[in-house]
Amino acid sequence: SRGASANALFRNVLRFRQYLRRVWWPRAPFRPALRFLYMYVFRLGVLDGRVGWHLARLMVCYEYMISQLYRDKLHRLRTGELKPEDFLDPTPDHAPEPAEAAARR
Repeated sequence: SRGASANALFRNVLRFRQYLRRVWWPRAPFRPALRFLYMYVFRLGVLDGRVGWHLARLMVCYEYMISQLYRDKLHRLRTGELKPEDFLDPTPDHAPEPAEAAARR
């Protein structure tokens, strides 16, 4: 079989949740619809009435925007427009070095 065994991946609940969030959720089909069902049905947003409906709809819009940003980033990585080190480096090019910041004080 391909990959690690289930016992190695899911030794505890935290690893399982990380697996769902990092591996399964970005590839899940109909993510906005799943988010709506989760927020409105399973989290009982239906009991909140109009407020629950609006919150669930806002979460759907947020999920859709995140999925579009994720797809755009993958597309830019594939075309070479963006390199992995461009977004993995926490310090931007214009940020002063720690020694320069200390010298200014």
